[in-house]
Formats: sequence, structure tokens, C-alpha cells
Amino acid sequence: MARYKIKADNADQFRRIRDLAEGRTSVFVTSERRLYIGTGDLPSDLRRDLLNAGARITEERPHQLDQTGRLDAPPHFR
Repeated sequence: MARYKIKADNADQFRRIRDLAEGRTSVFVTSERRLYIGTGDLPSDLRRDLLNAGARITEERPHQLDQTGRLDAPPHFR
């Protein structure tokens, strides 16, 4: 199952996006302070509705071990 990060630009937009997502997909974490929602798979109709509401959606890539056994974090964590 893919996981997605959904970001909003302000608190009102965050609440609209959260209300759209809840009940239509798995919501793992929400942070109104950070204007962030972490979800599971996004059906195409939900993705469209979120984008129309102004959401920014990115796929969350899991951390993986590199060949030496160290954690190979995504570039923004390096």
C-alpha cells in the first residue's frame, strides 16, 4: 500500500482537506499545526477532490537500508 503526504496552505484549507480524506481512505496522522495529513492509498476521485481543494500531494517513500546496512534516508533528510 502506498502512503501519501498531503499538505495545505492554511488552517481552513487543512480542515476542508481533512474532512474530504477522513472516511474515504486510511488517515494515519494529522497535524493541524503543520498543516499535514498522512494517508494510505488515494482513490483517483479522492485525489482529484483533494487537488481541487488546493492540496499538495506527494508519495511518501519508505526508508531503506543501503548496501552497507545503514539507513538510506530520502535526500531531504541527509
